[in-house]
Amino acid sequence: MKFKYKIFHIDSDSERDSIFKVANMAVSKNAEELITPTIQIRSEEDLSSFYAHNPDFNIDPNGYNLDSIQGWKMGELGIWASNYTAWKNFLKTDADYLILMEDDIVIKDNFFELLEKYLLEIRIEWDLFSFFIPSDQFPSYKDDLSISENVCRAYQDWSCACYILTRRGAEKALINMNPPVSLPLDWYFYRQKHKYTSLTVKPSSDKGCTLAPLQSTFQAKHERKIINGIF
Repeated sequence: MKFKYKIFHIDSDSERDSIFKVANMAVSKNAEELITPTIQIRSEEDLSSFYAHNPDFNIDPNGYNLDSIQGWKMGELGIWASNYTAWKNFLKTDADYLILMEDDIVIKDNFFELLEKYLLEIRIEWDLFSFFIPSDQFPSYKDDLSISENVCRAYQDWSCACYILTRRGAEKALINMNPPVSLPLDWYFYRQKHKYTSLTVKPSSDKGCTLAPLQSTFQAKHERKIINGIF
């Protein structure tokens, strides 16, 4: 198994810097880092600049409705831009799998041991494997989702804190950006089960990673709004 990885991190985010460095060092022992940027979008000007260089970045300006508010938060679009760019750069390599992580990830000592074990259990074609599952999602698991001893079809509704894509999955994720994307990244995969074969770890199985207890870098800071005049 040949892995590439990227932990998305903004250098100016000092609160997460030490956690990122520890995680990056741990993962780099068993995988090669993908050369791809973490893209910060804080304003419509940032978004316009990114779109000017990436005209196939196909985002619906109306976004989605959450808590009766329509649109996007800029941080959501930064996540989208970073992941979209990573998918494209991954497909330029000869790696089999791409591991993408957020910078509040905590890597356990048996991360790769478990990951390789679980991937070897899979006997079907798949696109995405979520290695982090929020504990509040465990009640959504049902036995009929099982495909092996430790692996099942995805039952979570949120979090792309640590997920793995196959080359097929990355190709499909890019192709499916037409028509324009109107969902946040996690919903893009987990709420489109007809498009993606998304797998994860059963609640009862060992997990190779967890999250540090940190607040989101944007959820409480950015306003949700419709984007006008860019796309």
